[in-house]
Amino acid sequence: MSRFAEGADGIATFNRFDPTHRLWHELGDPDVLRDLDKTYTCLRYLPVTVTEKGSGSLRLLVGDDVKSTPPPKKKKSVTLRLHVKGLTANHQLQVDLNGKSLKSATTSPAPSEEPQDIWLEFTPAATLFGVPLNLVTARLAQPGKAIKIDDAKLDVLYFADRTGK
Repeated sequence: MSRFAEGADGIATFNRFDPTHRLWHELGDPDVLRDLDKTYTCLRYLPVTVTEKGSGSLRLLVGDDVKSTPPPKKKKSVTLRLHVKGLTANHQLQVDLNGKSLKSATTSPAPSEEPQDIWLEFTPAATLFGVPLNLVTARLAQPGKAIKIDDAKLDVLYFADRTGK
């Protein structure tokens, strides 16, 4: 979807030999792809170093209009995940998406006094996202040893609406 949002006319693959695979019915049609689960990544700009002065921007290209209404009888969940190296409970990491502060929903594992690698999961409001460019920045609230963000993923998932709405 990111490539289509950037203006691509189609997608090429290699080493796919099964002509009946569902990929061939999905890949070339943005209308079909729109309502399928996706994970967007930010590989080209990682890792970034985070200090109390901030970090470089992570450029997360998202081909979906995340703000759009999900298809009938479906709901949409949006989860931003960041992998942080060397994080401690004392760092007080603050993360922004397109200039808006995010609150951490969950961490795995829980931060401790010892530096460790931690996944942070945020559930930002869909209204915060643009198409295709989204900027993620971070900073430490307390001066201290710098940390690194070495992975960033955005999951856009669709699931059945059991409420019937």
